[in-house]
Amino acid sequence: MVGQDLAGGRNGRGGRWPGLRGHQVRDALTARPAEEPAWQALRRAFDLLIEARLAYPQDGISVRRLLHDTPSLRARQLGKQLGWQDLLAPEVARRLGVPADDYDPRPRALVAAALGCLNVAVDVCTASNGTLDLADLADQAMGAVAG
Repeated sequence: MVGQDLAGGRNGRGGRWPGLRGHQVRDALTARPAEEPAWQALRRAFDLLIEARLAYPQDGISVRRLLHDTPSLRARQLGKQLGWQDLLAPEVARRLGVPADDYDPRPRALVAAALGCLNVAVDVCTASNGTLDLADLADQAMGAVAG
């Protein structure tokens, strides 16, 4: 099912496991060119998720509506994305040139902001019934935050 993440269990820090998609995004982020700025690398790593949604456009819209309209499912999805911060923050820290530790908020803040932009883009795409291009919406949302 498009948009469904394999989740469950807990990680050693007491958080939720980020699921399969989180690991795929981390791998995509790590595979980006080393000199690419963190924000741009995050946006390009999200292409993996965007392409998965585009492979099954109507299923993706139906699943996204279900996730959006069911509070418990939406909360679960957002909880999984919180776990993505643990996965993505070390690579973002490396790209920012800061220590990858729990005491520097910048890498996690950047990941949280990027995920927020992606979520808004998906919501707008869903509201348009899939008529607006998700990749363009993600670019617009992340561009707005980047200034």
